[in-house]
Amino acid sequence: MRIFISYALEDQEFVNQLAEKLRGVDFQPISTNLRYSLGEDVHSKIEEGTFFSKHVIIIFSKNYIQDKWLMNKELLACFVLEKSRKPGYIIPIQIDDCELPNHLLSRPPIEFRKDFTNTVKEIQSAIRSRRQAFIVMKLGDKTLDSAHEGVIIPTLDNFGFSAIRIDSFENSGKINNQILEEIDRSEIVLADLTGERPNCYYEAGYAYALGKEVILTAKNGTAIHFDLATNRIIFWDTEADLREALSSRLKSIHSRQRNSI
Repeated sequence: MRIFISYALEDQEFVNQLAEKLRGVDFQPISTNLRYSLGEDVHSKIEEGTFFSKHVIIIFSKNYIQDKWLMNKELLACFVLEKSRKPGYIIPIQIDDCELPNHLLSRPPIEFRKDFTNTVKEIQSAIRSRRQAFIVMKLGDKTLDSAHEGVIIPTLDNFGFSAIRIDSFENSGKINNQILEEIDRSEIVLADLTGERPNCYYEAGYAYALGKEVILTAKNGTAIHFDLATNRIIFWDTEADLREALSSRLKSIHSRQRNSI
């Protein structure tokens, strides 16, 4: 997994040591200086500079806080990107007694205490906590609800994903908007097509259009419609079947992602 590191040049030695530790746990840290590679127009080019990065680590220090370019250009651009497209994109690390920006006060940073091993573990934990999987399925079905609670949520959790399912909102407009927003935020979309609900097909199609990793499931005997019939689908009878097949698919996804780094 690629991770971009934003830092002050005066903290280069710290960043070099952190990057070495991150590479040891299968991360690919990128620490290109955007000020020199992108110039002043960083707001329009920040995606270019961090396009292949899943997250940005911000190394907050007195040096960083005092650097007006970093604070007014690079940091602001990262926050804009996080808000518009990548929630949980920024992972703050504080390496000295600097005063953090006000908009970070509600997000406790990882505090470095001269222990790179623990710092890397906290980074791993922060990344796992921010990986979201969105669940699409027919609501109010006892069999599906049981599979969701007993299989889907814990299996995704074992692979570092937080599962989210939209069950109810005040009106249909809010439901539709929220669902699309959550699909956009998610790394994986699991769509169970049992019950042949049109909204499940629509949401799965939307996820495919965004290029998301989509996992299709359905109870055996479910008729599959439209172009989804040609996709790889996990058909299941029991929760044990679903657990085994879902674990296998997630292992395959994990392996493919590691090989693409």
